Amino acid sequence: DGPFTVFAPNNNAFYQLMDELEITLEDLINLPILKEVLFYHLLPGYYLAKDIPSGSVTTVNGLPINIDKSAYNGEIGFAVNGIKITDNQNDVANVFIGNVETANGVVHVIDQVLIPVFESIYQVATSFDD
Repeated sequence: DGPFTVFAPNNNAFYQLMDELEITLEDLINLPILKEVLFYHLLPGYYLAKDIPSGSVTTVNGLPINIDKSAYNGEIGFAVNGIKITDNQNDVANVFIGNVETANGVVHVIDQVLIPVFESIYQVATSFDD
C-alpha cells in the first residue's frame, strides 16, 4: 500500500551486520525478528529528503528513530548527505543517496542497518539457533 518512506540499507550495511552477528545471509533471512527489523526502516508517509521530519519519529513497527538534519546539504536530487538516523541501539546511519521516488513512496539509501530495541531477551535469543 503506502505511501512509505524507506531508509534502505545498502549491501555493505547488511554484510557488516552479518559479520558483527557472525551469521550467514541464510541465517539473516530466516531470523524470526527480521520483519520487525525491516519495518523499523519504514516511515508512514511520503518524505523527500527536504521534508523528512527532524527529531524522534515513529516507524511502521511502532518504535522511534531519531533523525538529525542539522548538516543536511539541501540536495533535492540523489546526492543527499548530512542526514543522520540514530536507532535504539545508539548506532548512527547516514543517508548518502536520497529521493528515489517510487509508485508507493520514496527511498533513501543508508550505510547501516537500523536495529530496534526488542521486547525481551527471549525474543532475541530464540532468533538464533546456537
